[in-house]
Amino acid sequence: MLKPTLVTAALLIVPAFGAADELLGTAKVDSSQNIKMGHVTICKTRTGSSACRLFGIRAADVTNAADYGAKLDGATDDTGALRAARADTPAQRTIIVPNGTYNATYTPPAPQFDGAGNLIASSGPRLWQLHGAATATGAPIIGLGTDVVESFVQGAKYFGRSTSYPNPAPVLRVDATLNHAGGALGSTSNALQTNMTIPANSADLSNFGWANSTTLTSSAWGSGQHVAIASFAKRPSTALSDSRGPRAPIWSLYTEARDETGQPSNLSGPLIGYEHDMFANGGDPDSWRVVHHYVLGRANGRGAKARFGRAVTIDWGDVQYGYPVADRSHVGVAYNTQIGWDTAAFNASEGYAIDGAPAFLMADTMSIGFTADAKSQLKHASNALRYYYNGAEIFNVPDKGGMSVAGSLTLTGLFKAAAYTVSGLPACNATTRDMLAVVSDATSPTYRGALTGGGAVRTPVFCDGVSWSAH
Repeated sequence: MLKPTLVTAALLIVPAFGAADELLGTAKVDSSQNIKMGHVTICKTRTGSSACRLFGIRAADVTNAADYGAKLDGATDDTGALRAARADTPAQRTIIVPNGTYNATYTPPAPQFDGAGNLIASSGPRLWQLHGAATATGAPIIGLGTDVVESFVQGAKYFGRSTSYPNPAPVLRVDATLNHAGGALGSTSNALQTNMTIPANSADLSNFGWANSTTLTSSAWGSGQHVAIASFAKRPSTALSDSRGPRAPIWSLYTEARDETGQPSNLSGPLIGYEHDMFANGGDPDSWRVVHHYVLGRANGRGAKARFGRAVTIDWGDVQYGYPVADRSHVGVAYNTQIGWDTAAFNASEGYAIDGAPAFLMADTMSIGFTADAKSQLKHASNALRYYYNGAEIFNVPDKGGMSVAGSLTLTGLFKAAAYTVSGLPACNATTRDMLAVVSDATSPTYRGALTGGGAVRTPVFCDGVSWSAH
């Protein structure tokens, strides 16, 4: 009896029994009652196709490791089968490993390069698709040498490459071109998008929900630099070639955290816009540990020197996403240091001022506080530098010179008064009343006596609001 076989095709061309020299052997029924159909050609698979191709050639479009003896039963060593499958697969092509338990110790050979360092195409990597093939413990196969592995295990999609070669292409790459006109304003077009939704469950959620996670683990040494997340936006040199004026804004990195409840944080919960953490032990004698690094440079050597217009800006004019009080958004603390430092909390000592530019600039009437309760403040207001404590002015130094002190003045050193000639003393009136000075040319002065110049005696003098007298 023949084994029942169901074949569905648009057109099968099967040679008659006895045909010789067929690709898959002579069409016949063997001793095990298996049908050997010989040279089978498929001429149409769907509407619109016209080329007839051998069924065997069509099946060879994608290599399947099972065709080379891979069992995937967990007991059989499939190393030889995987090696044979790869050797029979051209570079940049796909090898399928069917479902089952992976048991092999195979590492594919590394790519070869010519004398100029270019990849020899025929030695390039292959793509392995392990759909459901896993180790005996259920772990995914995440790498086969320099080849790329694509697998689906434990409900997750994996892409992996366990060994690299010089100047490798990425394991996974997404390209998109946005060149249409129009569209709804504000509608985003993404090359890659990740969405994660965390609803309000009835039970407490202890897992951390991270919509995107990138981890870099490096023990490398040498001149290379290694980054966990790199974001690069550029305006190419040809961007203005159409003479249409300035281009649309571009951002290298944009983050946004929003609380749309309309409630204060004690009711809605914490909200953090951006967090930077760095953990390390010991000292930093070479200043190699940098929490935040800004680099300012020119795009090319011919361009003008670059400058930051604003490095950090808090703008109360835009209240769209702020928490409004009257017509302004505000922050409680714009910059806050709560740890000890051994040099300075703010250090500009290694920089330099251009044209006398200040290192720290505030608007008039703004103050600098010196205590946690902000009772001690120094500010410039009404043409004078003024010091206050608990709202009361203690002293001020006018812009035109002089100094006014609200309380007593204690000097721990010598006091030197301005020296005048008797004729050069300022007028004694209500403005100079109670002022002290020294004259250098008094003639026979007496205590509280009238002053006569032209002599050689130096003596203190006092203004009572009417006249100067010796003291």
